[in-house]
Amino acid sequence: MKNAMRILLVTALLIGAAGASAAWADPIQAITRPSEDVTLSCSRPGLIARILKQEGEAVKVDEPVVQQDAREEEAMLAADKAKAEDVTRIKAQEAIRDQSKVDLDRVVWAAKEGVKSQFELDKARIDVVVAEAQVKMAQVEQEQAKLKYDQSKVVVDKMTLTSPINGLVEQVLAKAGESVELNTKVMRIVNINPLWIEVQVPLAQARQLKLAATGKVIFSDQSTREGTVTFIAAVADAASDTLRVRLTVANPDLRKAGEQVQVDLGATGRVAGNR
Repeated sequence: MKNAMRILLVTALLIGAAGASAAWADPIQAITRPSEDVTLSCSRPGLIARILKQEGEAVKVDEPVVQQDAREEEAMLAADKAKAEDVTRIKAQEAIRDQSKVDLDRVVWAAKEGVKSQFELDKARIDVVVAEAQVKMAQVEQEQAKLKYDQSKVVVDKMTLTSPINGLVEQVLAKAGESVELNTKVMRIVNINPLWIEVQVPLAQARQLKLAATGKVIFSDQSTREGTVTFIAAVADAASDTLRVRLTVANPDLRKAGEQVQVDLGATGRVAGNR
């Protein structure tokens, strides 16, 4: 009797293990999403002058996409540039300094001859020190003007929004001629090549996964594509006993994101190059 019960118990455990392995191998439902998804916002309030890219158009990194009215900022930039390049005051102070040095030499000679007093000699020396300080002050002021010009240039540059990624314009959220506030969202740009697919993998199976492992992605039309594991979460979901795993899938034909798919990782996933 005891032997029969042991056999039944062992059989049940084997069936359970086989069932768990089979469950691990079952495809997991998931949804594709862009690998990059950014929404551009205005860093300054103002007027939208031009929308340079429309919905559905491709954009490249650093390509201008939205232009704010920057006429006032550009005028300030021009004024700051003129100040930064103006060396008139420096040259004038240098001329005064040089003349002070000449005057000092004359007073020193005259003092030796008894023509000039010690007071006049001290004053001539102070005049040179003051003139030197005036030159340095003029130089500092010009350096400050250069920094102000650089700051104004950054402001003008910010009036043109550029794409931080290669991708497609998904949404245009503002119109030319529209006034916007600080941080107003104006454009959404996505990159769908590659696609990302995040799946909640049973923890027992996820423990055996490695980065660069591959899995089969089955699309709604039953076409398949290989995905590569590029991220494995460090914290499991205790409620479902699963771990978030991300696969990256090449998408050269720009298949739309947001599609329901199935991800087949097999028993443990396959390591790239060892399939």
